[in-house]
Amino acid sequence: MGNLQGSIVTQILLDWLRVWFCLMIILSSRSGIAEEDPTDRLLNQASSLYGQLKFEASLLLTDNVIERPRNTREQLIRLYHIRGLCQASLRNYDQAQEEFARLLTLDPRFRLSNKIAPRIRAPFEKAKRKDPVGLKIKILPLARIATPGKSLGFSIEVISNPFNMAESVQIWYRHGHLGKFSSIHSPILGLGQKKLTISSTAWESQSGHKQLFWFAAIEGKNKAQLANLGNVSQPRRIKVDYSKPLAPMTVVDTPAGRDGEEYSHWYKQWWVWAIVGGVLVGIVTAGIVKGSESSSSPGPYDFSIDVFYSEK
Repeated sequence: MGNLQGSIVTQILLDWLRVWFCLMIILSSRSGIAEEDPTDRLLNQASSLYGQLKFEASLLLTDNVIERPRNTREQLIRLYHIRGLCQASLRNYDQAQEEFARLLTLDPRFRLSNKIAPRIRAPFEKAKRKDPVGLKIKILPLARIATPGKSLGFSIEVISNPFNMAESVQIWYRHGHLGKFSSIHSPILGLGQKKLTISSTAWESQSGHKQLFWFAAIEGKNKAQLANLGNVSQPRRIKVDYSKPLAPMTVVDTPAGRDGEEYSHWYKQWWVWAIVGGVLVGIVTAGIVKGSESSSSPGPYDFSIDVFYSEK
């Protein structure tokens, strides 16, 4: 009797475990679908239509993707890849070559699969033989150290911008660890170098923090994120220097005493020099400790930034 009851209980537990396991699978699959990026979903559908030889329908779907805001570089590479394959399949070779050239602007090292037919591959190879230079934009802080009361400058050099794909530069900045990032926006107008300046009243806060955090993005049509230098969770850093040169000391003589004897000058008092000596000893000791800490762990301040976004 006891064995029978035990087997029944065991069977009920197993049935409940099976039901629980099935529910977990269903919930995880639904959450995965809910979290899928809408642009990625459209690109998956366009790729599927290409595989079904529905090239016009695939191109029509990618038209919608182009108009979506804040597409990423990876999404745009995939977009131009699909569009190039579809145009070549429809024997629109000039259009296919242009789509592949846009792809190579974002990723000059891109390679087509060896399974692609020679006729479809031909426009890609033709675009590649033109030696695509890619999108090259350099961002460099003009100073390694930010000084309170002074503006903060960035050098933006546009070396190459095929198809005028890059339309603007956005730089986010924040003084200290707390608060939201502010941003400054600048359009890209042709090639060359320009200076982007952030006033001290804009970047400086009352926190007194010794670091300024920043990151940047190169944006295209509809604010597409063509390239990023850092992000909110991993920003770049600039040291903020609050040290100022000490003002020269002014010595004021004290008046004579009532009894006709002069009071000793304040800087001749023994207790003044005792205090000064104690302060100097403290400063030297703190400097030695600080020096030993910095030598054991190099700081994160490296501003020899030379970023070519096509290589990101």
